[in-house]
Amino acid sequence: MKKIFHLILTIFFINVFFGCASTKIESVKNPEINFSDYKNVLIFGNTQDLTVRKLLENNISKELKKVMKKSSESIDIISPLKEWSETEIQNAIENNNFDLLLNISITSSSSNTGSSSNFMMPVGSFYFGGSSPEIKLTMTFNVNFFDVRNKENIAKASIISQAEEDEIMESMESISKDVAKKIVEEFFSNTTKR
Repeated sequence: MKKIFHLILTIFFINVFFGCASTKIESVKNPEINFSDYKNVLIFGNTQDLTVRKLLENNISKELKKVMKKSSESIDIISPLKEWSETEIQNAIENNNFDLLLNISITSSSSNTGSSSNFMMPVGSFYFGGSSPEIKLTMTFNVNFFDVRNKENIAKASIISQAEEDEIMESMESISKDVAKKIVEEFFSNTTKR
């Protein structure tokens, strides 16, 4: 009986404290392109929200570094505190020898905050209880890959992701991590770090 109780309690706490996102990706890519040929990727989170931009770029960079030689976050190369002309941006990309630009844009987002979900669990002669707010965040993204050397778009993807956490930023973190993993799985799964 104690083992079953501990198992139920463990599963409950894992679900409460370690949320995850549900993410689906649809992509179109040039079958002649080998993503392992790209060695220096610039990740650009195309959003006005600097916190979200940094989060997306950082999580994608972490995943890419597992399979690529080098990836950089645009927020570190192209400061959002300065107005940049298109020529200045192109020069920054070329001067840093980037060969692939990964541009991710948020196309929509919505959150639903419902009533709290309450739970009561018997523990011996008393009840352990609590509540957690239900905040469901749904986001859609467009991802475009641009070959800097050949100056052409080589792939694109549409992504939809949902997460349900206690806080909206926790949901955003879960979504960002899952989106990063899906991008790398979809486009770089056959790439190994050298």
